Order: sequence, then C-alpha cells, then structure tokens
Amino acid sequence: MVGFAPLNPKNVGWLEGWLDPTQHYLGWLFYRSSPWSYPVGLNPSFGLDISSSIVYTDSIPLLAIFFKIFSKVLSPTFQYFGIWILSCFVLQAIFAWKLVGLIFKNFSARIFGVSIFLFSPPMLWRLSTHSGAQIALVSHFLILAALFLTLSHRQRLIKEYWTALLIASELIHFYLFMMVFLLWCGDCLNQYIRNSNKGYLRGLFIDALMKSALIFFVAWQAGYFSIQSKSAGDVGYGFFRLNLLAPFSPEGWSYVLGNIEMLSTWGEGYNYLGLGVIVMGLVAIPALVANYKRLIGLGMQYLGLVLILVACFFFSITNNVGIGMWEQQFELPTWITSLASIFRSAGRFFWPIYYALILVFLYCIKNYYSKSVCNLIIASVFLLQVVDTSAGWVSIRKLYSSNFSGSFGYPELKNDQWNRLGNHYKKLILIPAGNKLPYWENFAAFSARHHLSTNALFTARIDAKKVQNYNSKLNTIIDDGTFEVDALYIIEDGLIISAMASADRNSVFARLNQFNVVAPDWKACKTCTPFASFDEYTWNNFVPILNQKVIFSNYAKDLNSAFYLRKGWSWLEDWGVWSDSSNVEIDIPLPNKQASTLTLDFKVYVVTQILQKQILKVTINNEFIGEYQFLEFDDNQINIALKPSLQNAKFLKIQVEIPNASSPYLTDATNADKRTLGIGLKSIQFN
Repeated sequence: MVGFAPLNPKNVGWLEGWLDPTQHYLGWLFYRSSPWSYPVGLNPSFGLDISSSIVYTDSIPLLAIFFKIFSKVLSPTFQYFGIWILSCFVLQAIFAWKLVGLIFKNFSARIFGVSIFLFSPPMLWRLSTHSGAQIALVSHFLILAALFLTLSHRQRLIKEYWTALLIASELIHFYLFMMVFLLWCGDCLNQYIRNSNKGYLRGLFIDALMKSALIFFVAWQAGYFSIQSKSAGDVGYGFFRLNLLAPFSPEGWSYVLGNIEMLSTWGEGYNYLGLGVIVMGLVAIPALVANYKRLIGLGMQYLGLVLILVACFFFSITNNVGIGMWEQQFELPTWITSLASIFRSAGRFFWPIYYALILVFLYCIKNYYSKSVCNLIIASVFLLQVVDTSAGWVSIRKLYSSNFSGSFGYPELKNDQWNRLGNHYKKLILIPAGNKLPYWENFAAFSARHHLSTNALFTARIDAKKVQNYNSKLNTIIDDGTFEVDALYIIEDGLIISAMASADRNSVFARLNQFNVVAPDWKACKTCTPFASFDEYTWNNFVPILNQKVIFSNYAKDLNSAFYLRKGWSWLEDWGVWSDSSNVEIDIPLPNKQASTLTLDFKVYVVTQILQKQILKVTINNEFIGEYQFLEFDDNQINIALKPSLQNAKFLKIQVEIPNASSPYLTDATNADKRTLGIGLKSIQFN
C-alpha cells in the first residue's frame, strides 16, 4: 500500500510539496540541530521569539527526542516518518490480533478479522489527505491498544500498561492521547463498578493521581506548555465535525457506493466505514435482534466504555449537527465552546466508535452463525473491504514513490545571491512575523539548509501573545533601523520606506525574486558579493514626483503605491484600496522638490440610515492635523498645508483613525465582505 521508498531515511522527496509533511519534517530538522534544552521538547531555532516545541509541529515527539540523541551520527538528511508508518501498520495488526482474539480463537476467523482492522479508511485516509500525509494520526493502534486493555479483564501489570500507553500516546499526538485518556477513564469506571469498595476506590484514586502527575511532567518536558493555555484553542469546532452520513460516504474510496453530498469539513470529518464493514453491519442485524439481551448485559458490564463512546459520538457531531446538506446549530455556553476548540477537529473522535462497531459486529456474527458460515462471512467481508477501498488507497504507493530525493528544496528562492546571504548570516527573520505565512516553507527550508534560525514557521498552535509582542519588537527595529548584523530580513512592501529611512548606510535593500530583502552591514563586508544594481533599491526609487498623482490601483504597476501602505490596508483594487482596520498608516517620502500641500483623494464607507457619516482623524509625523467628517460615499478630498517641520522631514507618516469604520457584513448578513471599511484611498498628490 505504501511501498519501500519512504523507509529510506535519506529520502525526503515524498514529504516535499505537501503542507503537513513539510511541517513535520522541518520541525524535526530544526529540532535535531538545536542544542538540548530544558524542557527537552523546546524548538527555539524554529520560530525564534515565537517558537514553541516539537509537539506543535506534529513531528512525533516520541521519535524526535529519541533520534535527537543520535543526531550527530545520523546523516544530514534523515527522516523517520516512513519507519513510523510501517510501525503503525505492524502495531495495528498486533493489537487487532489481540482484540479479535477476545472473540475468536480459530486462526482463519482471527486473521481475516485482523485484516478488516488494517483496511480502515479513517486510518488509511491520513496517509494522503488534501494537505498530505498526517503521519502521527496514522497511529490508530493506540486506540486498539486502549480498547484491548479495557476489554481484556487482565489484572497483571494493567496499571503499568495503561501508564505506558498514556505516555506513548502523549508523545505521539494530542488527539490520540485524549482518546486513550478517555478510554482509560472508562476503564477506571468499569473497575470501580465491579469493585465498589472503599479500599479499591482509594487505590484507584491514588493510581489516577500518580498517572496525572506523570502525564503533566511528560507534557511539560515535551513542550506542551510552551504556549499560553488560551492559545491552545483554535477556530473550527462545529465545522470540522462528523456529518451523520459521513460513515456511508466513501469520498472516492469505493467502486460501488457513490459520494453523498455533504457540507464541507475539509476532510476532517472523513469517517467512511468501508463497504465491507457496512455489509458486515447489515449481516449482524439478525444477531443484534436475537441477542439484544446479551448485548445489553455486556453494555452494563462495560458501562464506563459505553458512556465514553457515547460522549465521543456527541462531541464528534458538535453543536452544529449535519445530516448531508442539512445542518442545525445549537448555541452552547462560551466556556464550553472555548474548551472544545482545543479539539476543533471533533470529527476525529468517531475513531474509537468505528473500531468498537467492528468489534460489536464480529461478536454478533460469531454468536449467531455457525462456525463455517461465520468464517465465510468474515472472509467475504475482508475481501469486500480490501477490494472496494482500493479505489482510494491504490494510488498511495505511486504517490509516495514518485519523488525520491535527498534534499528539501526552496523553489521560490532562485537567485544565486540567496545562497551567499545564507552563508553569511545566522538568522532569517520575516517581518511581520506570524504562523504559516505565504512562502514560509521556502524560507524555513532555506534556513535549515544554511543552518540559520528563523521565524518562518508553521505550527499547529501558536501563542498569540508572543506573536503580538514579537511584532511590536520588530516594528521598533523597522522604525529605529536597529537591524541585527547577523540577521537577514525579509520585509513587507509597506515597511520599506520606514526601514530605508532609518537604516545605516551599510545596509542593502533589494528585491530578490519577489521578496524585499534587508541585508544589514552587507556593504561593509569585504568578501561579500555586491547585489546586482537592478536588484538593489535606492531611496529615489520611491520618491513621488511633485504635482503628479500617486495612484493606488492594481493597474498602476509602474508606481510604488503598494510600498506606501504601511498598516491596516486591504488589497489594491482597480479604483484604489480600502482600509481594513479602524487605524491605518501611510509612509510616503516627500518629493525632491519642496511641496507645500498634500491632497488625499478617497471614498468613505457610509450606509444610509445606519452609518450616515464617516469621521477621519489625521495625524502626520505625530502632529495632529485635524478631524474631518464626510457624508458622501465618493469624490472626497482632504487638502493639508505642510508646515516647515513636515516639509523638512525625510518622509511622512500619515496616520488616520477611523472611529466609525465598520464591516458590510455587520449591516447586511448576506454580504460576504467582512473587512473593516472606513476610507477607500484613490490617490495622493504633492503640490
């Protein structure tokens, strides 16, 4: 199904070009090259001031920490993800063998039952999602192991097994840990019901307390607490949910069944049972009816497990219940949705239910049909499951073997000067900083190749407060020109004017490919290759011409209008550019010839009967210019007489506060435009 190509540790080509595998591999690459830290899971080179830990790149901390011990003897290009995928298949088979062995003792029924667990679409789909392989999430064997410990009645070393399983799952993926944790809670409830005496309860409490302490210690060392708790949540709970028809919709994983039209969950709600399991469920119906009393008795015997599975089901469908294209949303208290947002991909919590259903179907068939008929049914179900789901998994092997490569590229950085820059500096810094910025993977791969620390990153969760504080620090660097001499900077268009005005004369500003580069102290370096003259920026490149309009339009390609839009603006349109904030800023140099006035030509966002006027409070270079009110949508102007203090400045920092800025979406729910509109700038002119 997967093939041997990913097993080669030096082959990283199968990971490249996909969002999630790129994140996993680069997270590991920076982690292995970082010095050991305490806690051990911290990954400071991947993100700098907004870094977190190996946990948040889904790089399987269990293996990342282990292989980091041997990093110096491993090849420079080394990945363990192929090894892990193989391990997941092997362990899925082992624990399925143990689970099915609780029902069947004969070999043939047992081996076919195991194979049904192996051909699990919810597991296999994670090998090739829309964003690439989500390798840690292939570890469904953790769920099977937890189900086995719950159902096996074993007493010897049961506490130790649960401890090992909880810690292992915690070091593989947090979603899977939570599923294992919930199943352990269900098992604890089962044990308490069976042994409801004070002595047993005391022992159970002490064991739970010790396990919790160990779980928190391991979480701390792995780096779970490297972000603020309020940043652990994310948007998407209620969207990434289980549609009630999803178990019957193959989404291309069946030759027989067609897709059911459903509202999108971006694939996170994918939980197709497989045609074999669906047929097995139908065959099990007579047994369910005939043996319902026995099943009720089993349910009461494993009441804790049943309650946990029911809870997982309701959590997976969320408060936004979907059946095909129909949905109904129910309001929940804010504290509940905030807590639930930690596990925003709620549809994944159907996985324990999926495997529990297979067990129930196998149990019913075994206890209703004769041995020979039972073997025939299970073998047929296995063959049907394998053949029909091959519509989805047959292409995975080809996908994984199509790009064998020992290096991770950065195709957007084609200029030869990039490599010279990479060999000279120790850091690469994007301004502004953020999570999963455009082209982050190019800069991260480039940094890894040249052993640079970088803030170009993609993590599953990021500390919003850290990002805010870091960007404040970076903005100060731009305004003051205090660039670190060992850092290469990539900055947005709107930051160029302020940065060039404040930087020292030895810094180079250039356009390489499509990126604005600031190379501090490059001119003072005697061994550094100069930039090509046509790549390098000069101040005169951005100086507007007296008595000539600067047009803010996506058609005005010959002008530098985008470089003047410092903060709070939307995208350039045919006519101009809307604000997307209640505070906007323009940085624009003065013409070489002295200007006496500045004219702004613009629209304002007004809505009859709702927002009847727009107010603009204008400040230039920290001098308050005035407050202006406008009633008409278009053809508005502000003419500003420039004082001597402004005429002698190198550039004007024009700040506009728009207290009445609003979104069209707020006044008309059918309008998809959610920008915060206030001023729509068309042109600026110096006279």
